[in-house]
Amino acid sequence: MIREAKRRDNDNYILHAQNKSKAIWRVIHKETGKTSPQDQDIIILQNSEEVSNPGKVAELFNSYFCEISKVLLKEEGKKGPTHGNYQLKIKKNTNSIFLLPVTESEVEKVAGSLKNKLTAGTDGILEYVVKQCIQQLKIPLTDIYNASLESGIFPDKLKIAKVIPVHKKGDSRDVSNYRPISLLPVFSKLLEKLMYNGQAEFVERNEVLTEAQHGFRTKKISEDGFTDFHKKRPGGNRDKNEPNWNFFRPY
Repeated sequence: MIREAKRRDNDNYILHAQNKSKAIWRVIHKETGKTSPQDQDIIILQNSEEVSNPGKVAELFNSYFCEISKVLLKEEGKKGPTHGNYQLKIKKNTNSIFLLPVTESEVEKVAGSLKNKLTAGTDGILEYVVKQCIQQLKIPLTDIYNASLESGIFPDKLKIAKVIPVHKKGDSRDVSNYRPISLLPVFSKLLEKLMYNGQAEFVERNEVLTEAQHGFRTKKISEDGFTDFHKKRPGGNRDKNEPNWNFFRPY
């Protein structure tokens, strides 16, 4: 009876959750006894000594996350080019990009695409709150976003992210085994999306990207790249009636 009651409780929790995928994982972690990072204190090793003070732990993470990018860039510089003996055939574009002013309907549409996440940035404003209030917010937001695009200035307040360290593998006391998750202000996400839409439209219209680029494009997925490469490589099962696109050429 206890097992059946727990099963019904878990089913009811998942059924009424806004984010069912996250709800499922919470149930799995609860049943397996795995606690989330929010439910436990993080202890980090520094010079073979354990550091548990939240302020000092935050400083260690901040220092590591700020410096690791410089280290990775330096290491990549030593490796040299990683594209081997091939380069992409990319169509040259001589047109300059021009972004039209955003409209209230665009702001409303972009706000409607928000995912109702229960996490918030430094301003503490949740996505679903903005979606519910977008009719009252779209007029001032449109003015602010157009001023940003016209001046070429991204507001400093929207650049501030709340960074959460998430343990990925290995010893949980090793700071290098954590990855940063950045929570941006919702109004920053809206401006980024509006800028992306304008750039994506320009890139697609002027055929700036090669057709070999499958990731991060509308109506394309990364998996298509493997299929496309297999069909166009020597000996691949390319359709005889299909054009033989040569996306790569030797130097």
